[in-house]
Amino acid sequence: MDIQQALAQWPSPEADWEEFTLPHSIGNGRPEFLGEGDARKIVTQFYKDKRDNSLQGQIWFSADCFGPPGHVHGGISSYILDEALGCTTWMNGYQCVAIELTINFYRMTPVGQIHSVKASIERVEDDLVHLYAEVFNQDEVFTSARGLFKIIELDRFIQKK
Repeated sequence: MDIQQALAQWPSPEADWEEFTLPHSIGNGRPEFLGEGDARKIVTQFYKDKRDNSLQGQIWFSADCFGPPGHVHGGISSYILDEALGCTTWMNGYQCVAIELTINFYRMTPVGQIHSVKASIERVEDDLVHLYAEVFNQDEVFTSARGLFKIIELDRFIQKK
């Protein structure tokens, strides 16, 4: 499936999902990594689930994202899980950066198909946010991640930049 076919078959969001906007171009598809328009290598659409404040969405990987033939490269899978986890912290009001990611690969993720993504906050302890995310199709999980993110003082962080 090429990008035009994927976009034509893109699932509609569920009724309890709403779009969200993040500051500083976080999670907006980052064209410098992924390409733009029909040249995109990855297409994502993330939503906030109003029922539990989790991130829900879909993702499509082009054939250019391959590692093992016909399947997504593990580093690209890790990137998407990091994006989903980070977006989840920010959309819930926690200004965070990742300090630890643990990635699990259960099955190779096929390229050229639309997959589901979900991420949620498991708990918050002091200035640490613990999260879980996965990429899956129906009931089959391809890859998952646990993340530990540190809450930062954004104004202080930007001033150092």
